[in-house]
Amino acid sequence: MKDQVAYLPIVAQVNEGLIYEVPKVLVRNNISLKNILIVSGANNSRYYAEQILTTMNALHYIASRDHNELENLQHICKLKKVKLIIWIGGGYILDLVKRVSFLINTPNILVPSVISNDGLISPIAVISDFDGKTHSLPGKMPIGILVDIDIIQQAPDEFLQAAAGDILSNISATNDWVLANLHTGEQINDVAYMLSRSAAHSLIHHESKNVRNRDFLKQIVYCQISSGMAMSLAGTSRPCSGSEHLISHAMDYKKLSDSTLHGLQVGSISIFLLLFQPNFII
Repeated sequence: MKDQVAYLPIVAQVNEGLIYEVPKVLVRNNISLKNILIVSGANNSRYYAEQILTTMNALHYIASRDHNELENLQHICKLKKVKLIIWIGGGYILDLVKRVSFLINTPNILVPSVISNDGLISPIAVISDFDGKTHSLPGKMPIGILVDIDIIQQAPDEFLQAAAGDILSNISATNDWVLANLHTGEQINDVAYMLSRSAAHSLIHHESKNVRNRDFLKQIVYCQISSGMAMSLAGTSRPCSGSEHLISHAMDYKKLSDSTLHGLQVGSISIFLLLFQPNFII
């Protein structure tokens, strides 16, 4: 999936208590506090959005899973002349705002309430159509990401494990990238390749594998940021998405694993595919 413009975020914070530091971080990075729209879901992310609203003056939009939300959010942004979207939530809000930001060319900043895959700052938005089928479409990469570990750590173990699993799938994905280069001459961006593989290796070799360990959890988030930057630099999802993701998408299309989180699915498939990539060093 090609994006039109690749760039890197200008704000990246991973720490405790960041939910109350949003305006300070924006001002410190010369980002205007005018005409800001905060987008959240209706449940937990709404609560966190309200915490941000106690520290700054901004509009608040509560997104639903209605298929018209893409058009609704675009309309609100144009009507209110929004200059920056701050979005807080999980995967659905993430993809919705990245897609809208791309369509109206408006910057966005992410405050995730949960992590489960490496799509946090990628230039790709996964959008469902009216038939429930998912499509990977161009999205606008966030100009900033603020990850409050106090919030992220409240997620169920399987979400955090899925976040790690999606990073581990970078191994088979980059192997496939090398194979494509050898057999078809597809170009490899060396920096993107290095960022992707080093992210996976840093988890594989971390002294803790416990997602409740704060150091390991922070490392997962750092790795997600690295993966997003790899995809942005490459201008494609190639550094972090290979045959394991194609198989996963096929399983989703056939509705073979509706209850399995994406990160757990691609991580497990990646282990299987490494058996077919014996000449590569993990």
